[in-house]
Amino acid sequence: MKKWNKVIASVVSATLLFAGCSIGGDAVASVNGQKIGKDVYEKTLGLYSPSYEMQFGPDIWNTEIESGVTFSQKFQEEILEKMINDEIILQDAAKKELTVSVEEINTQFDELKKSIDSQEQFKSILESNGIDDEFLKEQVKKDMTVKKYYDTLMQENEVKEDEVRKYYDEHIDEFTSSQVKASHILFAKKDFDKNEELSKEEVAKKKELAEKVLGMAKNGQNFADLAMKYSDDTGSAKNGGDLGYFDKNTMVKEFSDAAFSMKQGDISDSIVETEFGFHIIKLFDKKENVEKFEDVKQSIASNLQYQKYESVIDGLKKAAKVKKNEDVIKKVREEFGKKQEEKAKKTDENSETETTEQTDTETKK
Repeated sequence: MKKWNKVIASVVSATLLFAGCSIGGDAVASVNGQKIGKDVYEKTLGLYSPSYEMQFGPDIWNTEIESGVTFSQKFQEEILEKMINDEIILQDAAKKELTVSVEEINTQFDELKKSIDSQEQFKSILESNGIDDEFLKEQVKKDMTVKKYYDTLMQENEVKEDEVRKYYDEHIDEFTSSQVKASHILFAKKDFDKNEELSKEEVAKKKELAEKVLGMAKNGQNFADLAMKYSDDTGSAKNGGDLGYFDKNTMVKEFSDAAFSMKQGDISDSIVETEFGFHIIKLFDKKENVEKFEDVKQSIASNLQYQKYESVIDGLKKAAKVKKNEDVIKKVREEFGKKQEEKAKKTDENSETETTEQTDTETKK
């Protein structure tokens, strides 16, 4: 689910076009009384959808990204939320009299047109979705206004160095990475040579052996020798089980939690079970690396600045009166879904035709 949310967000952001609102026709939503028209919503869906079709193919829309929710539904929800959020910003920008010149809009629009015209497939899909120059130019205007609003707000909320230093000192853990140096002996639940899972009986025997070897290690037998003799991890076994230094996110959680809870020189009190099998761990060293203030102050300042921006936007969202017309939204969803199904069907038919023609040509040869 998170994966697809990121995909949707990244493609929408990469397009660099912000959807807007309209008065007239059926409204899918309204922001402080300003309507977002069904026609504009449909065109906006048509504006962003080609990027997904070109990247993942027309079948992407029916992909289920969570129980009962398709990519198509999530995509439409994300676009509508974006349109609502942008409208909230545009209204506040108007109050602050933030505008973009005609010259700036035309320059940006010309660059966008050149980019679209150089991509025949993208251009063709846009045209089939009813995206004309007038609509594109309006989106460019809105996009540039939103960006100007963002830039202005960021400038007004510059972060002072003492704020940055305070954050660094109070959140030093964020800039500290711990590492441990450990060795292990693995008793695998899988036959790596045959690439097969072991039976329950075989796994039980492995666990029994692990317990026996743990006792041997606890009684002072050389850990490296035991690893070379018993470990199923052949890569580390030849080095006495040595795994070198690693941070907390390198190993699977169960292994990592156990290793980082141990003290230098410790052997794990009990065997540690993971998806790979049963481990005996010996910890050799712990160290912490703290990033210097000078190396991270710029990223801290940027994050704090953006937090201030988000705080302003959150305030605007809470104050805004947003209404959604679920009946119209449902209608758009059904129409959009039907259109994508027809496209997918047509693509399949064209593919079959091309395959048949290719086969006929090869037969004649």
